[in-house]
Amino acid sequence: MKKTQRMLLALILALSAGTAGAADNIAVNSGFEESPGMNRAEGWQGDNPAGYGTFAGIARTGIAAYKAWAQPALWQEFPARAGDTWKASAWFLHPAESEEDQPLSGGAFARIRLEFKNADHETLHAEHSETLNEQDATNEWKELEVKGRVPLGAVYARVVLNIVYAGGQGVVYVDDVEIDGPRR
Repeated sequence: MKKTQRMLLALILALSAGTAGAADNIAVNSGFEESPGMNRAEGWQGDNPAGYGTFAGIARTGIAAYKAWAQPALWQEFPARAGDTWKASAWFLHPAESEEDQPLSGGAFARIRLEFKNADHETLHAEHSETLNEQDATNEWKELEVKGRVPLGAVYARVVLNIVYAGGQGVVYVDDVEIDGPRR
């Protein structure tokens, strides 16, 4: 084999080794750009039929972001295998006081959660990110990340954008969700 061919083969192998096992972002509508509107988040499921939407105006990237004011959870679910590792992240913001928005207060907080569910959709294990809460600066995007390993018996991984009001209130914006899974 000629020296040039060996160098080219080595380069190809090195580049492919660097991407082996790398996962793409599998989130659907990760930037909330598709079909924005009141009580809509294309590709996502929610607990409450009202109290949220995807709107232009405040966005980390693109033109739209998810906005929640009474929606406790929005999620996407995927098939999963025991032993795989999943990672998810999203950018969260709580706005300053305005005519349309109010910051988080009274113990309310937001986070990203990773749930592993069995065939009956019972949660076997959950991991949580750190939180965005009233102590965080308003009008500043904060990335929250969660990582977890699928336990035995789990067949689904659910990534949840979770707002916990706990007697508090406020508005949360979310943008640029990344879901990387599964990895061995």
